[in-house]
Amino acid sequence: MTDKIFTSIIQDILSQNGYTFTLFGNNYIITESKKGSKADIQLLKNGTAVRDTSSFSTLEIKGNDALDFLNRISTNDLKNLKPGESIRTIFCSDKGRIIDSVLLVHEGTRLILFGSAGSSDKLTRWINRYIISDDVNVRDNTGTCGSFEIYGPQAQTFIILLSGIKEEESNKIYHFEFEDKSFSLIKSRFADKIEKYLIFGDPSGFDKLTAYILNYDGPFSVDFVSETSVRDYYLAKKLPGVNELSDYFNPHEIKLMTEVSLKKGCFIGQEVIARLDTYDKVQKLLVNLEVDHKFDGILPAALKDENGADAGVLTSVALNGHIGSVNALGVVRKAYLEDGRKLIVDGSTGKFNAIVKEL
Repeated sequence: MTDKIFTSIIQDILSQNGYTFTLFGNNYIITESKKGSKADIQLLKNGTAVRDTSSFSTLEIKGNDALDFLNRISTNDLKNLKPGESIRTIFCSDKGRIIDSVLLVHEGTRLILFGSAGSSDKLTRWINRYIISDDVNVRDNTGTCGSFEIYGPQAQTFIILLSGIKEEESNKIYHFEFEDKSFSLIKSRFADKIEKYLIFGDPSGFDKLTAYILNYDGPFSVDFVSETSVRDYYLAKKLPGVNELSDYFNPHEIKLMTEVSLKKGCFIGQEVIARLDTYDKVQKLLVNLEVDHKFDGILPAALKDENGADAGVLTSVALNGHIGSVNALGVVRKAYLEDGRKLIVDGSTGKFNAIVKEL
Protein backbone atom coordinates (compact mmCIF):
# COMPACT_ATOMS: atom_id res chain seq x y z
CA MET A 1 0.00 0.00 0.00
CA THR A 2 1.08 3.55 -0.71
CA ASP A 3 2.03 5.84 2.15
CA LYS A 4 0.99 8.90 0.17
CA ILE A 5 -1.87 10.97 1.60
CA PHE A 6 -4.23 12.54 -0.93
CA THR A 7 -5.83 15.93 -0.30
CA SER A 8 -8.27 17.95 -2.36
CA ILE A 9 -6.85 20.87 -4.32
CA ILE A 10 -9.48 23.10 -2.69
CA GLN A 11 -9.14 21.68 0.83
CA ASP A 12 -7.48 24.78 2.27
CA ILE A 13 -10.16 27.08 0.83
CA LEU A 14 -13.05 24.99 2.13
CA SER A 15 -11.41 24.45 5.53
CA GLN A 16 -11.07 28.21 5.94
CA ASN A 17 -14.78 28.56 5.12
CA GLY A 18 -16.11 26.16 7.74
CA TYR A 19 -15.96 22.73 6.07
CA THR A 20 -14.40 19.85 7.99
CA PHE A 21 -12.06 17.36 6.30
CA THR A 22 -11.17 14.01 7.87
CA LEU A 23 -8.59 11.44 6.80
CA PHE A 24 -10.11 8.09 5.84
CA GLY A 25 -7.53 5.58 4.68
CA ASN A 26 -5.20 7.72 2.61
CA ASN A 27 -7.79 10.29 1.45
CA TYR A 28 -9.08 13.46 3.06
CA ILE A 29 -12.82 13.90 2.47
CA ILE A 30 -15.43 16.42 3.64
CA THR A 31 -17.12 14.92 6.69
CA GLU A 32 -19.07 18.01 7.75
CA SER A 33 -20.31 20.83 5.58
CA LYS A 34 -20.60 24.45 6.66
CA LYS A 35 -24.37 24.28 7.18
CA GLY A 36 -24.65 20.69 8.40
CA SER A 37 -26.27 17.47 7.25
CA LYS A 38 -29.88 18.73 7.22
CA ALA A 39 -28.92 21.45 4.74
CA ASP A 40 -26.95 18.89 2.69
CA ILE A 41 -29.95 16.60 2.33
CA GLN A 42 -32.15 19.51 1.25
CA LEU A 43 -29.65 20.38 -1.46
CA LEU A 44 -29.52 16.77 -2.66
CA LYS A 45 -33.32 16.53 -2.68
CA ASN A 46 -34.31 20.02 -3.83
CA GLY A 47 -31.29 22.08 -4.89
CA THR A 48 -27.76 21.74 -6.27
CA ALA A 49 -25.27 19.70 -4.24
CA VAL A 50 -21.57 19.88 -5.07
CA ARG A 51 -19.42 16.89 -4.12
CA ASP A 52 -15.69 17.60 -4.05
CA THR A 53 -14.07 14.53 -5.66
CA SER A 54 -10.64 16.09 -6.23
CA SER A 55 -8.93 13.61 -3.88
CA PHE A 56 -10.71 10.58 -5.39
CA SER A 57 -8.90 8.07 -7.59
CA THR A 58 -7.87 9.67 -10.90
CA LEU A 59 -5.71 7.65 -13.29
CA GLU A 60 -4.35 8.72 -16.67
CA ILE A 61 -3.82 5.96 -19.26
CA LYS A 62 -1.77 6.60 -22.39
CA GLY A 63 -0.33 4.51 -25.22
CA ASN A 64 -1.31 3.13 -28.62
CA ASP A 65 -2.87 0.04 -27.02
CA ALA A 66 -4.58 1.81 -24.11
CA LEU A 67 -8.24 1.55 -25.18
CA ASP A 68 -7.95 -2.00 -26.51
CA PHE A 69 -6.13 -3.04 -23.34
CA LEU A 70 -8.78 -1.58 -21.03
CA ASN A 71 -11.49 -3.19 -23.17
CA ARG A 72 -9.85 -6.58 -22.62
CA ILE A 73 -9.55 -6.30 -18.86
CA SER A 74 -12.67 -4.33 -17.76
CA THR A 75 -16.34 -5.29 -17.87
CA ASN A 76 -17.97 -2.92 -20.34
CA ASP A 77 -17.68 -2.81 -24.14
CA LEU A 78 -15.20 -0.03 -24.93
CA LYS A 79 -14.21 -0.88 -28.49
CA ASN A 80 -16.51 1.73 -30.06
CA LEU A 81 -15.75 4.47 -27.53
CA LYS A 82 -14.70 7.58 -29.45
CA PRO A 83 -12.72 10.66 -28.40
CA GLY A 84 -15.11 13.04 -26.66
CA GLU A 85 -17.14 10.24 -25.07
CA SER A 86 -17.27 8.48 -21.70
CA ILE A 87 -18.57 5.20 -20.32
CA ARG A 88 -18.79 3.48 -16.95
CA THR A 89 -16.94 0.20 -16.49
CA ILE A 90 -15.75 -2.06 -13.67
CA PHE A 91 -12.41 -3.70 -12.97
CA CYS A 92 -12.82 -7.13 -11.40
CA SER A 93 -10.56 -9.83 -10.02
CA ASP A 94 -10.34 -13.19 -11.76
CA LYS A 95 -13.04 -14.35 -9.33
CA GLY A 96 -15.40 -11.62 -10.55
CA ARG A 97 -15.02 -9.50 -7.39
CA ILE A 98 -14.93 -5.71 -7.74
CA ILE A 99 -11.66 -3.78 -7.69
CA ASP A 100 -13.40 -0.50 -8.54
CA SER A 101 -16.15 1.04 -10.66
CA VAL A 102 -14.95 3.98 -12.76
CA LEU A 103 -16.05 6.57 -15.28
CA LEU A 104 -13.72 6.16 -18.26
CA VAL A 105 -13.24 9.38 -20.26
CA HIS A 106 -11.73 9.33 -23.77
CA GLU A 107 -9.89 12.58 -24.45
CA GLY A 108 -8.15 11.41 -27.61
CA THR A 109 -4.50 11.40 -26.59
CA ARG A 110 -5.28 10.00 -23.17
CA LEU A 111 -7.91 8.11 -21.20
CA ILE A 112 -8.89 9.19 -17.69
CA LEU A 113 -10.37 6.88 -15.07
CA PHE A 114 -12.39 8.61 -12.34
CA GLY A 115 -12.83 6.10 -9.52
CA SER A 116 -13.68 5.87 -5.83
CA ALA A 117 -11.97 7.50 -2.87
CA GLY A 118 -9.03 5.42 -1.69
CA SER A 119 -8.86 3.08 -4.69
CA SER A 120 -6.05 4.64 -6.73
CA ASP A 121 -3.18 2.53 -5.40
CA LYS A 122 -4.87 -0.86 -5.68
CA LEU A 123 -6.35 0.02 -9.09
CA THR A 124 -2.98 1.18 -10.43
CA ARG A 125 -1.26 -1.97 -9.19
CA TRP A 126 -4.04 -4.18 -10.57
CA ILE A 127 -3.91 -2.60 -14.05
CA ASN A 128 -0.11 -2.73 -14.18
CA ARG A 129 -0.24 -6.41 -13.31
CA TYR A 130 -1.76 -7.19 -16.73
CA ILE A 131 0.49 -4.99 -18.87
CA ILE A 132 2.98 -7.29 -20.57
CA SER A 133 3.99 -6.16 -24.06
CA ASP A 134 1.19 -3.63 -24.52
CA ASP A 135 1.98 0.01 -25.28
CA VAL A 136 0.19 1.24 -22.16
CA ASN A 137 1.34 3.67 -19.50
CA VAL A 138 -0.54 4.28 -16.24
CA ARG A 139 -0.08 7.45 -14.24
CA ASP A 140 -1.75 8.12 -10.89
CA ASN A 141 -2.95 11.76 -10.96
CA THR A 142 -4.98 11.50 -7.77
CA GLY A 143 -4.97 14.77 -5.85
CA THR A 144 -3.32 16.76 -8.67
CA CYS A 145 -6.36 17.76 -10.72
CA GLY A 146 -9.74 19.21 -9.89
CA SER A 147 -13.09 17.43 -10.11
CA PHE A 148 -16.60 18.07 -8.76
CA GLU A 149 -19.73 15.95 -9.00
CA ILE A 150 -23.01 17.90 -9.16
CA TYR A 151 -26.31 16.43 -7.93
CA GLY A 152 -29.87 17.57 -7.37
CA PRO A 153 -32.98 18.70 -9.29
CA GLN A 154 -31.53 22.19 -9.86
CA ALA A 155 -28.21 20.84 -11.11
CA GLN A 156 -28.95 21.19 -14.82
CA THR A 157 -30.12 24.79 -14.46
CA PHE A 158 -27.06 25.64 -12.41
CA ILE A 159 -24.82 23.99 -15.03
CA ILE A 160 -26.41 26.18 -17.71
CA LEU A 161 -25.74 29.26 -15.57
CA LEU A 162 -22.14 28.18 -15.01
CA SER A 163 -21.22 26.96 -18.49
CA GLY A 164 -23.87 28.13 -20.95
CA ILE A 165 -24.24 24.51 -22.13
CA LYS A 166 -27.85 23.45 -22.77
CA GLU A 167 -29.44 20.10 -23.59
CA GLU A 168 -26.23 18.13 -23.25
CA GLU A 169 -26.17 14.45 -24.26
CA SER A 170 -25.29 11.88 -21.64
CA ASN A 171 -21.70 10.58 -21.69
CA LYS A 172 -20.48 13.27 -24.12
CA ILE A 173 -17.61 15.55 -23.10
CA TYR A 174 -18.33 19.28 -23.30
CA HIS A 175 -15.88 22.12 -22.77
CA PHE A 176 -16.51 25.57 -21.33
CA GLU A 177 -14.62 28.52 -19.93
CA PHE A 178 -15.25 30.20 -16.61
CA GLU A 179 -13.30 33.35 -15.73
CA ASP A 180 -10.71 32.53 -18.44
CA LYS A 181 -10.15 28.98 -17.18
CA SER A 182 -11.06 25.85 -19.14
CA PHE A 183 -13.21 23.03 -17.78
CA SER A 184 -14.73 19.80 -19.08
CA LEU A 185 -18.28 18.62 -18.34
CA ILE A 186 -19.96 15.21 -18.53
CA LYS A 187 -23.52 14.21 -17.67
CA SER A 188 -23.98 10.54 -16.78
CA ARG A 189 -26.24 8.11 -14.96
CA PHE A 190 -25.10 5.79 -12.20
CA ALA A 191 -26.67 2.32 -11.89
CA ASP A 192 -29.42 3.68 -14.16
CA LYS A 193 -30.93 5.41 -11.10
CA ILE A 194 -29.42 8.86 -10.57
CA GLU A 195 -28.17 11.55 -12.91
CA LYS A 196 -25.08 13.53 -12.06
CA TYR A 197 -22.59 15.89 -13.66
CA LEU A 198 -18.81 15.73 -13.52
CA ILE A 199 -16.74 18.91 -13.90
CA PHE A 200 -12.99 18.40 -14.20
CA GLY A 201 -9.91 20.17 -15.49
CA ASP A 202 -6.74 22.07 -14.71
CA PRO A 203 -6.50 22.65 -10.95
CA SER A 204 -5.58 26.31 -11.46
CA GLY A 205 -9.19 27.11 -12.30
CA PHE A 206 -10.84 25.47 -9.32
CA ASP A 207 -10.03 28.21 -6.82
CA LYS A 208 -12.20 30.63 -8.82
CA LEU A 209 -14.92 28.06 -9.38
CA THR A 210 -14.97 27.24 -5.67
CA ALA A 211 -15.13 30.93 -4.71
CA TYR A 212 -18.07 31.41 -7.08
CA ILE A 213 -20.00 28.55 -5.48
CA LEU A 214 -19.21 29.72 -1.94
CA ASN A 215 -20.26 33.29 -2.68
CA TYR A 216 -23.23 32.53 -4.94
CA ASP A 217 -26.26 34.60 -3.93
CA GLY A 218 -28.65 33.94 -6.81
CA PRO A 219 -32.02 32.21 -7.15
CA PHE A 220 -30.65 28.65 -6.84
CA SER A 221 -29.69 26.73 -3.72
CA VAL A 222 -26.11 25.52 -4.22
CA ASP A 223 -23.30 24.52 -1.87
CA PHE A 224 -20.67 21.89 -1.17
CA VAL A 225 -22.00 18.91 0.77
CA SER A 226 -20.24 16.38 2.96
CA GLU A 227 -19.21 12.96 1.73
CA THR A 228 -21.22 11.57 4.64
CA SER A 229 -24.43 13.09 3.23
CA VAL A 230 -23.71 11.92 -0.31
CA ARG A 231 -23.15 8.38 0.90
CA ASP A 232 -26.39 8.50 2.89
CA TYR A 233 -28.12 9.79 -0.27
CA TYR A 234 -26.78 6.79 -2.20
CA LEU A 235 -27.85 4.50 0.62
CA ALA A 236 -31.42 5.80 0.59
CA LYS A 237 -31.65 5.12 -3.16
CA LYS A 238 -30.22 1.62 -2.74
CA LEU A 239 -27.09 2.49 -4.71
CA PRO A 240 -23.71 0.88 -4.10
CA GLY A 241 -21.16 3.16 -2.48
CA VAL A 242 -17.57 2.78 -1.37
CA ASN A 243 -18.43 -0.06 1.06
CA GLU A 244 -20.17 -2.09 -1.66
CA LEU A 245 -17.60 -1.39 -4.40
CA SER A 246 -15.17 -3.87 -2.91
CA ASP A 247 -13.70 -7.30 -3.47
CA TYR A 248 -16.33 -8.79 -1.16
CA PHE A 249 -18.88 -8.58 -3.98
CA ASN A 250 -19.46 -9.06 -7.71
CA PRO A 251 -21.50 -6.74 -9.99
CA HIS A 252 -24.57 -9.02 -9.86
CA GLU A 253 -24.76 -8.87 -6.08
CA ILE A 254 -24.67 -5.06 -5.83
CA LYS A 255 -26.98 -4.58 -8.84
CA LEU A 256 -24.38 -2.89 -11.04
CA MET A 257 -24.75 -4.98 -14.20
CA THR A 258 -25.44 -1.74 -16.10
CA GLU A 259 -21.63 -1.46 -16.24
CA VAL A 260 -21.09 -4.98 -17.60
CA SER A 261 -21.36 -6.30 -21.16
CA LEU A 262 -21.74 -10.06 -21.35
CA LYS A 263 -21.80 -9.93 -25.17
CA LYS A 264 -18.39 -8.39 -25.87
CA GLY A 265 -16.28 -11.44 -25.09
CA CYS A 266 -13.60 -11.99 -22.49
CA PHE A 267 -12.58 -9.69 -19.64
CA ILE A 268 -11.01 -10.38 -16.28
CA GLY A 269 -13.67 -12.13 -14.17
CA GLN A 270 -15.95 -12.71 -17.18
CA GLU A 271 -16.21 -16.47 -16.78
CA VAL A 272 -17.50 -16.22 -13.21
CA ILE A 273 -19.88 -13.31 -13.87
CA ALA A 274 -21.29 -14.91 -17.04
CA ARG A 275 -21.81 -18.26 -15.31
CA LEU A 276 -23.76 -16.59 -12.51
CA ASP A 277 -25.99 -15.00 -15.15
CA THR A 278 -26.42 -18.04 -17.39
CA TYR A 279 -27.28 -20.48 -14.64
CA ASP A 280 -29.11 -18.04 -12.35
CA LYS A 281 -26.60 -18.69 -9.58
CA VAL A 282 -26.60 -15.26 -7.95
CA GLN A 283 -27.07 -16.06 -4.27
CA LYS A 284 -27.11 -12.59 -2.67
CA LEU A 285 -28.47 -9.16 -3.58
CA LEU A 286 -28.17 -5.59 -2.34
CA VAL A 287 -31.23 -4.48 -0.32
CA ASN A 288 -32.31 -1.75 2.05
CA LEU A 289 -32.28 -2.62 5.74
CA GLU A 290 -33.66 -0.86 8.76
CA VAL A 291 -31.58 -1.28 11.89
CA ASP A 292 -32.80 -0.65 15.42
CA HIS A 293 -29.46 0.27 16.92
CA LYS A 294 -26.84 2.91 16.23
CA PHE A 295 -23.96 1.09 14.57
CA ASP A 296 -20.39 2.30 14.92
CA GLY A 297 -18.58 -0.99 14.49
CA ILE A 298 -16.57 -2.54 11.66
CA LEU A 299 -18.23 -3.05 8.26
CA PRO A 300 -19.10 -5.35 6.66
CA ALA A 301 -20.77 -7.07 9.60
CA ALA A 302 -22.30 -10.53 9.53
CA LEU A 303 -26.07 -10.99 9.23
CA LYS A 304 -27.61 -14.08 10.83
CA ASP A 305 -31.08 -15.55 10.96
CA GLU A 306 -32.83 -16.50 14.20
CA ASN A 307 -30.99 -19.85 14.20
CA GLY A 308 -27.56 -18.33 13.67
CA ALA A 309 -27.28 -19.30 10.00
CA ASP A 310 -25.46 -17.04 7.54
CA ALA A 311 -27.91 -14.57 5.94
CA GLY A 312 -25.48 -12.12 4.33
CA VAL A 313 -23.65 -8.97 5.45
CA LEU A 314 -24.50 -5.46 6.58
CA THR A 315 -22.45 -3.11 4.37
CA SER A 316 -23.48 0.51 5.06
CA VAL A 317 -25.31 2.39 7.80
CA ALA A 318 -26.55 5.97 7.52
CA LEU A 319 -24.54 8.41 9.59
CA ASN A 320 -27.25 11.04 9.88
CA GLY A 321 -30.96 10.81 10.53
CA HIS A 322 -32.41 12.90 7.72
CA ILE A 323 -33.09 10.42 4.93
CA GLY A 324 -36.13 8.64 6.34
CA SER A 325 -36.64 5.30 8.01
CA VAL A 326 -34.42 3.22 5.71
CA ASN A 327 -30.97 3.67 7.11
CA ALA A 328 -28.79 0.74 6.05
CA LEU A 329 -27.73 -1.44 3.15
CA GLY A 330 -26.84 -5.09 3.11
CA VAL A 331 -26.05 -7.86 0.67
CA VAL A 332 -28.55 -10.52 1.71
CA ARG A 333 -28.97 -14.14 0.68
CA LYS A 334 -31.99 -14.78 -1.56
CA ALA A 335 -33.62 -17.11 0.96
CA TYR A 336 -34.17 -14.09 3.24
CA LEU A 337 -35.35 -11.58 0.65
CA GLU A 338 -38.84 -10.86 1.88
CA ASP A 339 -40.10 -7.49 3.04
CA GLY A 340 -40.12 -7.29 6.82
CA ARG A 341 -37.84 -10.28 7.37
CA LYS A 342 -35.94 -9.83 10.63
CA LEU A 343 -32.23 -10.60 10.65
CA ILE A 344 -29.62 -10.17 13.35
CA VAL A 345 -26.47 -8.08 12.98
CA ASP A 346 -23.56 -9.90 14.59
CA GLY A 347 -21.02 -7.09 14.75
CA SER A 348 -18.07 -5.92 16.78
CA THR A 349 -20.34 -3.76 18.96
CA GLY A 350 -22.85 -6.49 19.74
CA LYS A 351 -26.02 -7.96 18.28
CA PHE A 352 -29.15 -6.10 17.15
CA ASN A 353 -31.96 -6.38 14.62
CA ALA A 354 -31.96 -5.52 10.92
CA ILE A 355 -35.23 -5.60 8.96
CA VAL A 356 -35.30 -6.23 5.21
CA LYS A 357 -37.10 -3.30 3.51
CA GLU A 358 -38.25 -2.13 0.07
CA LEU A 359 -37.49 -5.09 -2.15
